[in-house]
Amino acid sequence: METFFNLVKSFILSPKEAWERERDKERDGTQLIISYIVPLALIPAVCSFIGYGFIGINVGFFGRAASLGMGLNNALTSFIGTIAGVYISAWVIQMLSAKFDCTVTMNKAIALIGYAYTPMLVAGIFNLIPSLSIISLAGSLYSLYVLYIGLVPMTGVSEYKRTSFFITSLVVMIGVYIVLAIVLAAVFTSFGLTMNSFM
Repeated sequence: METFFNLVKSFILSPKEAWERERDKERDGTQLIISYIVPLALIPAVCSFIGYGFIGINVGFFGRAASLGMGLNNALTSFIGTIAGVYISAWVIQMLSAKFDCTVTMNKAIALIGYAYTPMLVAGIFNLIPSLSIISLAGSLYSLYVLYIGLVPMTGVSEYKRTSFFITSLVVMIGVYIVLAIVLAAVFTSFGLTMNSFM
């Protein structure tokens, strides 16, 4: 567990040094998902379940709204979206790498995306109080910075092409995430996991 917490701390407090330490390591992607991403993904998922399932959101004149259905919907969307997002983003990075004169293995791409997700997932603790969940946006923005500085050491892309690689990858990933979010919302809604369920 010490290694896990050290990794989390290093990618938040000193990401440049953390990427340099990971540069020459070839970690198994699936194992990294299980041992690192899943525990971190549980932070926003569990906090969302508690926040939206029991604490609720302010709906003005109508007071506060909370339901187990809404909490479960948010928790499952967060958890499944995170795991799927890592795989999809890694695949995008791997597929686009050749266009930017570098070669990236899927394991390396999963490590790049997985570690870059660290600040965003830790910031998911603010979902515990839905009215503060907007603060988690700062974690998401910082994750983009961590991803940006990790591109060169983890993919070997030149400094000259790093920004274009980053922007191209980001645009593709955003498009995929939007589709993924729509699909997950439709699936969970079909199971009745909405604000009004379990009230």
